Amino acid sequence: MLTEKLETEAKDIFSSDLEDKESIDSDKYHNDPTYFPDGGLRAWLQVVGGFFAVFVTWGLVTSFGAFQSYYKQELLPGVSAFKMGWISSIQSAFLLLGGTLSGRLFDIGYFYHLITFSTVLTFFSFMMVAQCSEFYQLLLAQGFGIGLGMGTLFGPCISCASTYFKKRRLMVISIMTSGGGLGGTIFPIAANNMLKRIGFQWSIRVLAFIDLFCLLLILTFMRDRLSREVRKEIRKKSKGKFFALESWFDYSALRDPTFILFVVGITACFFGVLAPYAYLQSFTIHINASKTIVTYIIPFLGCASFFGRLSTFLMARIMGPLTSTSFITLCCVILLFSWISITSEASVVLFALFYGFFSGAVGSLPPFIIPELTTDITRLGVRYGMCFLSMGSFMLLSIPLAGLVMGPNGDNYHMLAVFCGVPMAFGCVVLFLSRLSRSGFKLVRV
Repeated sequence: MLTEKLETEAKDIFSSDLEDKESIDSDKYHNDPTYFPDGGLRAWLQVVGGFFAVFVTWGLVTSFGAFQSYYKQELLPGVSAFKMGWISSIQSAFLLLGGTLSGRLFDIGYFYHLITFSTVLTFFSFMMVAQCSEFYQLLLAQGFGIGLGMGTLFGPCISCASTYFKKRRLMVISIMTSGGGLGGTIFPIAANNMLKRIGFQWSIRVLAFIDLFCLLLILTFMRDRLSREVRKEIRKKSKGKFFALESWFDYSALRDPTFILFVVGITACFFGVLAPYAYLQSFTIHINASKTIVTYIIPFLGCASFFGRLSTFLMARIMGPLTSTSFITLCCVILLFSWISITSEASVVLFALFYGFFSGAVGSLPPFIIPELTTDITRLGVRYGMCFLSMGSFMLLSIPLAGLVMGPNGDNYHMLAVFCGVPMAFGCVVLFLSRLSRSGFKLVRV
């Protein structure tokens, strides 16, 4: 019965979109924040744009393991794992912390300014990475520069697409976040192969132009649904209050235990989820895996992540968004602690595939759940910003500390597995409490 329902919905997705929904009520379409067209050409173009936004942000973040291995072996062999981890950590943190500022700016009508700024800064920073030969230069260009460019792109693009959909929002966000998995497959394959053939500088330049192409597609496709007049009215109401706490903090969230518990839980999970992406390629070298496995282990993670992100929608349809969240993070906990026993090529490939699948689903959770917990769509950007501020603040320390627990030689991967697994387990418990706060122990879809 569930299968038939899903098939019916899938058939209706595009058939109903053949009608020009945007012409049904143009005034309502552009001026009513509570109206969701749930289809139409313009709405689906936002999904395409959102897909590429995640492709060039989370796709690049989860590819850092390929760059880290090259930096450690060729470019900066004397730099410790703790020190090297700051590049990825700052990039990831700025991707999320940037959402705090950009979410608020999106709400008051600066969407186009944000994505234009992101395009210019990201491309410029990429080209600067190609000129780097010192650690501090990479930290500034790849960590701060690209990270800030990502932070002004990711949140606004997801928020923009979310304003077009309500009934289909879960499916749409799954499609968009799957871009991170595809990016996490393509970027490391391209990087690993080009670094050997054309060297560091031209490899980075080629990646920069791939990134620019995707950013230009985003600029072409994505449009804020609400009119300038509506955004201007929101901006007028907040005039003189831009730096006031209530402009950046949704006090109604404090009365929503489900939202608070979700933010705490997902923050703990993200603290532990990314370290394997940064260190798994180094781990394959540590266990003397073949060059082929070393080259493609990060793409294995990314490819599995692509399917994991897509499947989040189906798991949510079957179990409910909050219930599926607990299940997904529990699987990650089991896999992280199983990392301790991995010693062979076959087992590390299986780990990469399974962990990529479930960690990819974890990566979909914030944009997946937050709109479901937000009733006032004009405050969606602020809610995203609150969640991203919490996640980014803790992620800033996660990868450097992961490098620190690996010891002075950077080869204590057992401690790394425990370091990642403990916060993930804590987050899993808190996310389950978030589910209980909504429906208790009732066996219902929630």
